[in-house]
Amino acid sequence: PGWWPWWAKGVADSIKCGLGYQWTDGSLGAFFNDNTKLFVCASASAMEYIETIREPDGTKVHRQESVPVGASSYGSKHQKKVTLLNYFKAYLSEHAASRELNEPLERHQPPVHVQKWMRTKHAIIFRLSNRTVQVNFFDHSKLMLSQEAQFVTYISKKGDKSTHAVQAISESEANGELLTRLKYTRDILLYLISSKRRD
Repeated sequence: PGWWPWWAKGVADSIKCGLGYQWTDGSLGAFFNDNTKLFVCASASAMEYIETIREPDGTKVHRQESVPVGASSYGSKHQKKVTLLNYFKAYLSEHAASRELNEPLERHQPPVHVQKWMRTKHAIIFRLSNRTVQVNFFDHSKLMLSQEAQFVTYISKKGDKSTHAVQAISESEANGELLTRLKYTRDILLYLISSKRRD
């Protein structure tokens, strides 16, 4: 789990456009209100654009295409969103703390982007394309759940980073701070799952 990128900074305007975010390796992405996504690695020559198409039979198909970085013009489907991504980039580059950026990652891993996100009273929760869940609490602590929720990486309010087996945390009284946040995350995820089933 050491290669996971961490959320470094974000700006959200949920009424007008959506969510812009930047990872600790400098990669940038946006999740727009129409559920389309646009993201780019720090040194890539192309952005990746993802949209969901509903087929005549009602099934949903995710369609991904590459969009060149730095083109003089873009088609109508991409122009506004590339403009917004560039706005996010300028804002985040100005406001993100330098110590949070440039975290070394294993570059053979596929780029990671936000698939779903929501804001609660205490945190912002992200479902990522590598099937992990990241939770950024408003007290500046952070939590990342691995695939199948077997491991959790936690960054405390003081900035201390550690990785644990979830089962070991549940059995230990020494991880009260982490256990509280992990239980909160599980409760939110269970609520989202039950809501989806009702729909």
